[in-house]
Amino acid sequence: MVKFADAKVVAKAPKKEKATKAQHELKGLLQLSAIKNAIDTLTTLKSTYDQDVKKQMLTHFIAAGTDSGLKPANFDGSEGVASASCELRKRSTASVLSAEDKTLLEDYKIPVEETKSEIETFIFNPAYLNDAALMKKVEAALNKIKDIPEDFIMKQEGVTTYTVSDATVDAVFALKDKAKLERLAPIVTTLAIKPKLDDDKIVAETVRTLLLGEVKDETK
Repeated sequence: MVKFADAKVVAKAPKKEKATKAQHELKGLLQLSAIKNAIDTLTTLKSTYDQDVKKQMLTHFIAAGTDSGLKPANFDGSEGVASASCELRKRSTASVLSAEDKTLLEDYKIPVEETKSEIETFIFNPAYLNDAALMKKVEAALNKIKDIPEDFIMKQEGVTTYTVSDATVDAVFALKDKAKLERLAPIVTTLAIKPKLDDDKIVAETVRTLLLGEVKDETK
């Protein structure tokens, strides 16, 4: 007779003990571990500060572009003894615009660069493709060839990509509208910063405060 109340509890398999590994003293392991830990932490912090500083850069560029209606000139940034070349660059042609970005730019009548790419192949001269009479004669001539494969001639679809040109950037800033620039400038430009700090003592002190999570005003 089956009685759930009297069912036996399934015994758990015993946990396997971890194998003990031999240990050996390695000179420099402490320093290596500390450096790796510091690099990992600083890499994360670098990304955070990079984003924050570039947001400030973009604010300056948009303000300047709104006033002038022109692509703003690069400028030098500073804080304490630290300095940086702050640059606003045209979006790279290697960075193709997404369909959404292209549509948005078109909505604001912003021109983009169009590039058609095709693989090497034999084709009819495009100048004659719209000549229906000539194409009909070619078709009839080809059909006279015995056992010509139906797929002897194939149509290759062209690939068109869209990228940012100098004219694209100029047209965006010509809008002279802060709200529109805030929306479009990040699409057609990229920010670059080249920080410089030559004082090794301040570098060491600043890195120390960052790693220990301390707050310190470096401008004093």
